[in-house]
Amino acid sequence: MQIEDTNTRTTNDDQTILERGEKEEMEDLTQTISNLVGIMLGIVGAVGVGFFVYGAYMYLTASGAPHQMEKGKSAMMTALAGIILAMVAYGVVELVMDAVVGSPVDIDIPDPTESSYNPGSPTDPPTDGPKS
Repeated sequence: MQIEDTNTRTTNDDQTILERGEKEEMEDLTQTISNLVGIMLGIVGAVGVGFFVYGAYMYLTASGAPHQMEKGKSAMMTALAGIILAMVAYGVVELVMDAVVGSPVDIDIPDPTESSYNPGSPTDPPTDGPKS
């Protein structure tokens, strides 16, 4: 009785099965990372909005105290910068994920050994006329 390791077979069918399995695993990993990034963006957004509201509250209740107004403005600007930074980070993560996992560029290079020349076809280069 001979035991064969399924990971080391080299036939075309087995390679196709392994490639499909690897592709599914990569799609699962991509989906998991995308979900985690989305959850983190939601959390960061909620904290940023909360911090912005806190800064606005401090600014509005300052009653003309310049120090309190400055603290409120600073809190709002910091929250706004944090939210913008989180959105940029999300864009960078998505860009990198698309570059790493996206479909590879398929360049169609004609085989020089196969001739596709067809005399008399409309795509033939023009000639100078009949030669005698």
